[in-house]
Amino acid sequence: MSQPVSVEERVLNLLLALSETPRGLTLRQITRQVAGYDAATQSSVERKQVRRFERDRATLREVGIVINSEVDIDNPTNTHPHKRYLLASAPQCPPLPVLTPAQLLTLELAMQLFNSGFIGTRLSIVRAKLKAYYPLYNRVFKAVPTPGPELSQEVVRGLTKGAQLEFAYQGLHDRSPRQRLVWGAKLSVREGGWYLDGFDQLAQAYRRFRVDRIVGQIHALPLSEVEQKEPVPDSRHCQAMLWLAPNSAWQLKARSQALGRDRYLLDYHPSDQLQLVSTLSSLAEQALVLEPADLAQAVLNRLQALETIDPKLPARDEGAVSPAKTQSTKVYPPTCIVVARMLALVQWVKTHPGQSFESLASHFGVSPQQIRKDVDSLSLVGADHVPWQGLDFDFADLSNGKVTLTQAGGLANRLHLDELDREVLALALAALEAGPWNTYVHQLSQLLQLSPNIQAGMQGAGTTAPDQVFTTVLEALMAGRSLKLSYVDAAGVSSQRNVDPWWLVSDGALLTLVGYCHGARAKRRFRLERISTLSVGGQVRKAAPIPNTFADKRRRSRSQSWGRAAQTATLRIRPSGIWLTQVARAKQVIYNQDGTISVEIIGRSQAWLESVVLRASSELIAVEPATLLEKVSVRAAKARANYAQSVSVKT
Repeated sequence: MSQPVSVEERVLNLLLALSETPRGLTLRQITRQVAGYDAATQSSVERKQVRRFERDRATLREVGIVINSEVDIDNPTNTHPHKRYLLASAPQCPPLPVLTPAQLLTLELAMQLFNSGFIGTRLSIVRAKLKAYYPLYNRVFKAVPTPGPELSQEVVRGLTKGAQLEFAYQGLHDRSPRQRLVWGAKLSVREGGWYLDGFDQLAQAYRRFRVDRIVGQIHALPLSEVEQKEPVPDSRHCQAMLWLAPNSAWQLKARSQALGRDRYLLDYHPSDQLQLVSTLSSLAEQALVLEPADLAQAVLNRLQALETIDPKLPARDEGAVSPAKTQSTKVYPPTCIVVARMLALVQWVKTHPGQSFESLASHFGVSPQQIRKDVDSLSLVGADHVPWQGLDFDFADLSNGKVTLTQAGGLANRLHLDELDREVLALALAALEAGPWNTYVHQLSQLLQLSPNIQAGMQGAGTTAPDQVFTTVLEALMAGRSLKLSYVDAAGVSSQRNVDPWWLVSDGALLTLVGYCHGARAKRRFRLERISTLSVGGQVRKAAPIPNTFADKRRRSRSQSWGRAAQTATLRIRPSGIWLTQVARAKQVIYNQDGTISVEIIGRSQAWLESVVLRASSELIAVEPATLLEKVSVRAAKARANYAQSVSVKT
């Protein structure tokens, strides 16, 4: 009895068989020769094999390998001539250029924006292809996949073809979804969240829509000739003059123009005023709005709302309890992504023989155990049949922990970026608008020779120089040097750190440095925009761990239990403050019968808890413990005293 063949091994067997026969194979020949297909002798078995072959054919098509069919002219007497299946000739695609680590990181950030749907799956395959070409792809930075809203093919078609998008949108203050008709739309991302920006015909103005508030599908409608004219760009903007205390408000200072004496001039869009008021309220006495008066009054109203908060929670009358942590099931990657990784492994080992399992694991971002499984599966491809020559590894090197490929057969050089891959990359780059990587977007579109129609619609790629912090961190990662930095945490507390950098990670919008902090004697994460000063030190003393090892899993499980000893607070909020459960780490969420919500959050520190209460002051009904509310009230009183005095305060 033959050994069972995995789906990935069967797909690679099919690819190897077709690559060695230029004339192609019939389905009956495939079922007899390719390991994983049973010989079809009955009609029911034949139908089963046809379905299996079509699934494998679709898998290879997703990877970028097309299997065509033609009539078998060698059997003219058959009433139903057999079809012959053969590999389509690879299109003439331009070779990939030499990219710098910063440009590779820009590609990775753009691809992390899409983590579900058609585009997300396609970009995962593109990522596997890129890892087969560039040796630095996973050595410097490490991707952290995060869940995101699904982007359907209608959205992609609407953005690439310039069509009109129609969808139902549930706004923050809408009782029911309202139909929207948006044109000239483009994707943007802010702090890891997807937004759809475009001209809304209902409001006759430019609007920004959160993708996760779109109800149902997004439909792309063709534009009529009357509607082809370009909408007038929305040039509205506001200016605010702020006083910001030293070592605070890192986010506002990065977006503002320094005027001296701790004064800053900030440009913002009217649609961003609500978020700006929330940020200024969380700073309390560390910020002061000098101009305009309406913005200062909005901040004052939010600070005065703290006087109405009850220091004690009412009796519980919960209707439903939502636990903060649910039991997650193991998610297996799609077959096309596994096949793409295995083909990339073949291509990489062929050009770089003698690689260890650890170095291959670091390059492809998987564990050494997964690399061993992939090598074992590849060694069995084509081994059961001899009409073609299969893969051949050097088993002497395998016994020594190294991988060398002596014969690649028809699986070598099967990966290339086709036209669909380049269009998907162009769409991902067009959505990347913020951060120091803006300057690389147009460079990449030219180097990768992306589709002209999408390249013309790319916006937001500025011409400013990359941020100095980003450049210094990247240089330290490449040279293996430590970093001395001044870091301002989320609560506005500044500290000096000595860090051995390991990776740059991203949620698609924000860059984070992961490394070993010698002060905390543990692994820590530092967001780049919160680093105020930075200098390169000596050699790294604490090397980065191998990704996805069992020790790393144990460290993650220990880090997830930090909340047991951390400070907690229980907040009773109005329904409009449900966003608090997404910003803060909620231990428990209780939906009360009167419509309010009780949230128990885990605080990183006392200062962080205070900033959360200040930010959500207009949504709060009650806060526990009472000591937390007392400290927040003292800070709010100082801030109100600043506003009560003249505008020349803090000059």
